[in-house]
Amino acid sequence: LFQAVQENKVDTWDYQWTLSSFLNSGITIVPNKNLIDNIGFDEDSTHTFGSDSNTSIEKDPENSFSLFPTIHPDYFVINKKALSKCPDIYFLIKEEIKIKYPISLAKILIKTNGCYFKYISSDLKHNKDISLDAVVSCPDVYKYIPEKLRSDENFIYSAITKNPHVYCHLSKRDKLNEDNLLIATENGLEKNVEQFYNSIPSDLKDNKALIKQILDREPTIYKCLAPKHKGDITVARSAVKGN
Repeated sequence: LFQAVQENKVDTWDYQWTLSSFLNSGITIVPNKNLIDNIGFDEDSTHTFGSDSNTSIEKDPENSFSLFPTIHPDYFVINKKALSKCPDIYFLIKEEIKIKYPISLAKILIKTNGCYFKYISSDLKHNKDISLDAVVSCPDVYKYIPEKLRSDENFIYSAITKNPHVYCHLSKRDKLNEDNLLIATENGLEKNVEQFYNSIPSDLKDNKALIKQILDREPTIYKCLAPKHKGDITVARSAVKGN
C-alpha cells in the first residue's frame, strides 16, 4: 500500500500518516481538546463535497489557541491508561521499546483484552501473572498457556477461582479432578451454564453425589441435567437448597 501511494496509484492521505506513526514507534499525541476546524467540505474539496455533520467538528474556542505556539517536550513516555483503552497501539510500538518495557506493556495489553495473549513473545507467555490475567480475561487462550503452567495446580486453582469458565478448557485429566469442578462452581457461573455443563466429563455427570454438591453451589445447572437426575428427588432438593 505504501508503495502504491508513493507511485500515486492510491489517492489518499491516511496511509502517509500511518507510515509516520510506524516510524515514530506508533506513539501519537492526542490533545484533550479539539484544536482544529474541519473545513474540507465544499466544492473545492478533493474528495468530500457538500457537508457532513459527523465530521464537521468545530474546535474548542476556549482552549484551541492556548497551546500555540507548540512547545515540544524534551522527552515523552507512553500513556499506559491510553494504551489500556486501545490495545491495538501495542502492535505499532517499536520492538526496542517493547524490549525495554516488556512486562509492563504486556500486562496492560492483556488486562485490556486477554485474547491478545497469543501474540506476545514466548518468554512473556511464561510469566505466570501475565498468563493468569490472560486466561481470566479470555479463557479461550488457555491452549496458548505454556504446558508448565497448565500443569501447575496452583495456577489452575487461581484461574478457575477468578473465572470458572476456564474449567471448560482444562485437560481431560484436570477436568476429572473433582476438586477443580467444585472450585469452579463455588462462586457462581453467571452465564453460559449449558456450555460449562457440557464440558464436564461423562464420568462426573453420572456421579450423583458429586452432582448434588455442584447443585449446592450452582443450582442453575439443574436445567442441564439428564432426565434421570432431574427425576431424582434428592437431586432436586439439592437444587432448591442451593437457591
